[in-house]
Amino acid sequence: MSSQTMTSPRALTGAQRDKLRKRLEFDMEDLHSQQDLLRLQIESANESRRGVATDESEDPEGSSLAFERAQAASLLEQSIRHSLEISHALGKLDAGTYGTCERCESHIAQARLDARPAAALCIRCAS
Repeated sequence: MSSQTMTSPRALTGAQRDKLRKRLEFDMEDLHSQQDLLRLQIESANESRRGVATDESEDPEGSSLAFERAQAASLLEQSIRHSLEISHALGKLDAGTYGTCERCESHIAQARLDARPAAALCIRCAS
């Protein structure tokens, strides 16, 4: 038996795939809820600024509102990216390629998938 065979992770079992699918689906639902809240925060910040002077010297709250809006927009963007990663992982589950590194085509370790279910690369390729 070669050393590569001894150290390479095994393919996922059906039960492991089912468990990870449920987690990915749960995470996706959670992200959609988070995105809805962030969109509301952005809209609220925009509404708060309507009809208000744009000069910070006239409106000291303006800079904090702008910061909150920018922060919510950044979190929304990050959440959308993560949703896309999860969608990609769910597609790989459907295609039967989930758990396979997209770069080197080796199996992604179970521990990595437990920590990052949407991981598309093995730890070696991700480093």
